[in-house]
This record gives sequence, C-alpha cells and structure tokens, in this order.
Amino acid sequence: MNKNDLKELRKATSSDIFTLETLYTLYIDGENEVRYEEIRNPLQMEERELDRHYDILKQTISTGIGRNVFPAPVRTQNEELLGLLNKPEWAVSDFEGFREAFKSHVFGKGAFYAVIAKISYSVPAKAKDGTELEDGEDVFDSIVCSACPAKLTPQALGFTGIVEGLTRQWVIGRASMGFLYPSFDERAANYNEVLIKSKDPEQDAFIRLFFDIDEQDQPVGAKTQHRMLGELLERMDLGLDEVISVTETLAKETAADEKEVIEKADLQYAISNAGAKTDGLDEAYEEIVGSHELRVDNTLPSKLKVESDFCTITVPAEKGALLERRRIDGIEYILIPVDGAVVVNEAATRH
Repeated sequence: MNKNDLKELRKATSSDIFTLETLYTLYIDGENEVRYEEIRNPLQMEERELDRHYDILKQTISTGIGRNVFPAPVRTQNEELLGLLNKPEWAVSDFEGFREAFKSHVFGKGAFYAVIAKISYSVPAKAKDGTELEDGEDVFDSIVCSACPAKLTPQALGFTGIVEGLTRQWVIGRASMGFLYPSFDERAANYNEVLIKSKDPEQDAFIRLFFDIDEQDQPVGAKTQHRMLGELLERMDLGLDEVISVTETLAKETAADEKEVIEKADLQYAISNAGAKTDGLDEAYEEIVGSHELRVDNTLPSKLKVESDFCTITVPAEKGALLERRRIDGIEYILIPVDGAVVVNEAATRH
C-alpha cells in the first residue's frame, strides 16, 4: 500500500461510494472492566453520533504512510477477520477473542474505547491517463479498527444559569492505535498486508495480538528512521560539510524523482557527490537499516539541527551549506554568516 492508495481511500471516506456497514463498539474503564459492548447499525444511529464514529475510524488512515501509519506484510491471513467480512450480521460473541486480548493490552493504561467496522468502497474505474470514470465493478471490503484513550475532564466551573461546578465526564480522544485489514493495495484488497496505526510501531504490541508479522517486517516509527539515517552517516565518518552535502543531495534527488523512500543507491550517490568514500556502506546499511524503509518525510526534516556539547543551532535545511566548521587559534568554531538583524531574546542588537 502506497501513499496514492491511502490518499484515494481517505478521499473516498467523504463520498457516497464509501459505506459503513456495521459497527462493534467496546468501552473499557480505568479499572479494566467492560462497561459497554454493543453491535451498532449505522442506519439506526443519530447523525451526529454516526459522524463522530466516522471521524474515529478515519483517524486510522488520517496521516501519511511512514509517520503514524505503516503497511506491513503478514505471514498468515487473519481468518477470523476475513470471516467477519463475509458474515452478514455480527454478534457480540464474535468479538470475544478481541475483547479479551484488548483488555489485556490496555491493562494499567487507563480507559479506552475501541471501534471495529466493516467498510465497503465501490472502486471507480480509471482510464490509462488516470482519469476517473464511472463506478467500477470492483468493491473493496475491509475491517477497520480504531482504539481511542478516554480522559476524565478536569474540575471546572461553568455557567448554567448560575455559576457552578460542572460534572466531570470521560471524554473519548483521538485514535492512538488501530488497523485496516485487508489493506488497499494497488486499488484492490491485499489479504497478505495490514495497514497499522501506531505512534511507536516497534514497541506497540497491539498489532501483534491479531497479526503474524515477521520481526524483520515489523515497521519502525519516524523517530527510529531518523535515528537510523543519523547512525548510518556517522558510521561513514563524515565531516560537517559532508553530512550537510549528503542531506541536501538526498533532498534534491528524491524530490526530483518524487521518491518516497531513500534507498541505498541514493545514499551511495549522495556520499560520493560530497567527495567522501563509500567503503563499508553496504555492511553498515544492512546492519542499521536492514529490510526497513527510510522514508523521505521522516529522515529529511525541513530544518537542520547541529548540536555541540553546550549549544544547538537550527537553520533551514536549504541554508545548511552556509555553516562552516573552522579551527581558529587552536579552537574549533562553527561559523554562521550574518546578514541583517541579530535578535537575542527578542532584543535586536546593534551591528
């Protein structure tokens, strides 16, 4: 599943060719007790409540791939979920396994609200030039799950004709974890892949409760990808100017080719272009990155951060070449050209 598939599916959720067929809802309180569990029919829900559940489910596919949303291959298809896809009517008893696994996962983490839904999308046919035609005959059916933490509102005063203390309530927040299975891959169902919603997928055991994912295929989050690139460049023993040159070259080349992922060949070209040696890159890449992806959005930020023992310098990434490391009278300095006003703690200084 790539960013175009995800973009199409997100767009479809606001159209009449995307339908929400049935819902399973589960609320677990802070004591890990089931307080609410029910099968809901969207046709019998009030519009405002239905819209809120739509919003919760859409949060599972709401961000770009590689940030909080990750496709991952599964070693075995989830027959239980596939059975739900083909079952015309759901019952609470169908979710006994999910309920117990979910209770175990959120134990000690506070209250949670989970929603599982069957969705159906009539995939429009497309011409060779990408122009969307009338609705096609293909229908994408999938199970989407969103799990949201619930928080108790703080004590507060309110006006209800008089000023008085308001009753505290448990408010359901945004989805923090979930999945879409099967995934929407090349505009069709892929039963060998799941789309994961997680802030920290390598540490999140939630998805492994339901899917058999090989350890080497387990997605890694944005922070880990950023750290991987940093470790890789450090292993290549590059200087300040060379690291800046590599990041600039990677940004330019991936943008020009509209690439989503930095590959080893891209790194080899960028390091060579900086005038540095690429000896040991193959071994370092295999050890640090392995089968994982280095996504452009996660590894090439818009700002360049340079840190020393006692200070941090942040500049726009495209201005990185202006930084210079120089030894003056035996002391190492990082030099920054100054053009215009210099402001310290909001105080403009004189030239």
